[in-house]
Amino acid sequence: MGYALLWTSPAAGYVLIDYLGVTAARRNGGLGGEILRLLQEKFRAWEGILVESEAPEGGPEDALRRRRLGFYQRNGFRPLSYDCLLFGVHYRTFLLSPNGKGTEAAAMEAHRGVYRSQLAPWAYEKFVEIPRDPTRPAAPAASWADQTNLPGLGEGRKDDGVC
Repeated sequence: MGYALLWTSPAAGYVLIDYLGVTAARRNGGLGGEILRLLQEKFRAWEGILVESEAPEGGPEDALRRRRLGFYQRNGFRPLSYDCLLFGVHYRTFLLSPNGKGTEAAAMEAHRGVYRSQLAPWAYEKFVEIPRDPTRPAAPAASWADQTNLPGLGEGRKDDGVC
């Protein structure tokens, strides 16, 4: 019916909802909000629950993006003053503090920590920007999935080096 993919941060007390999904047949019936309520209950002693949601960019997907942003706000998440750029995609960031002690500064550090703990340093530097620099273009020169000649690709292989 629905699910949430979560990443915990090495900074104690924060969790990132990386993805929240509800099957098409169950959308608009309150299930997404119920999932968020259950997550808030599960993490009630934690400093914060972070969410990234795609920012409107002036394209055909903007109505859906605005709807998602509103969904998080209606469910108690407050927008933070910083956006992020992840693998060329511009996201707005939100925080819900179940115990009321979460701060924006701590949330941003936890947000960075999630990605630093999961990605190689070169990948973090190349594909993660928290906070986003609004003067830089939203998309990288090439898709992250099409990158070649990056550290770690082909290392330790005796064949053609294709991973």
